[in-house]
Amino acid sequence: MQHIFPQHAHDVFHGVPLVYPREIDDACERIRDATDGLGVDEKVLVDELSALSTSDRLLLIYRYKDLYREELKDTLSRDTVGDFRFLLLLLTMPLPEVEAFVLNVATSGNGTKERLLYPVRHYRVLDS
Repeated sequence: MQHIFPQHAHDVFHGVPLVYPREIDDACERIRDATDGLGVDEKVLVDELSALSTSDRLLLIYRYKDLYREELKDTLSRDTVGDFRFLLLLLTMPLPEVEAFVLNVATSGNGTKERLLYPVRHYRVLDS
């Protein structure tokens, strides 16, 4: 059986309480500080999110919501714009949610944006 999601995701789904490493709490705090107040420290956001593995980013998503009662993607969506926002949102969602988000963006508005559809489709073909 192929495991698409890290063990943390399965634990959350089954209601197992997660134990968060200290570096996850520290990353949450730095992201909160970077987005709090006027302006956003984009370098901190990039540094924190790019330094984490996929499974650690998943832990960060859950821990951020536990600590601040707000989804990380909502915080980033409110405080960033454009392609930078799009990239940050992709980094802060589980894979199925990323695919749904990209498909929604690609098919919303006038016409479709094929450049967004192809990666999702090709990934699914390669994954099969």
